Amino acid sequence: MENDVVKKRAVLLMRLCLLSFTIAMLIHKHHDASAIEYRDGVVAALKEYEKIHGQLPSSLYDIPALESDGLRPHFLRHYRDKDSALLVYSPSMSPHLKLKYDFSKQEWKSDSD
Repeated sequence: MENDVVKKRAVLLMRLCLLSFTIAMLIHKHHDASAIEYRDGVVAALKEYEKIHGQLPSSLYDIPALESDGLRPHFLRHYRDKDSALLVYSPSMSPHLKLKYDFSKQEWKSDSD
């Protein structure tokens, strides 16, 4: 009898762990999808800015559509010097992977490419 109770508790604990893991992964996937949507919106805003001004901005804050006091996905960085611009994105599922946007080919490339 005691053995059955222990088994039932173990099964319940395993199910709760699996449910918790599943919920955490779903939340993470949603966050990652939101970050990718934001990343693609930033690329579109940068292209529009370049079309209007003839060059990319020195900062994302130079684009009024991107000005916000709200939280932004922290996986996106934009750098610009006098000769070139660099947009770097780290996917939340693998934060050590760095994707760089190639403005000439209009595509994301990994560091290993």
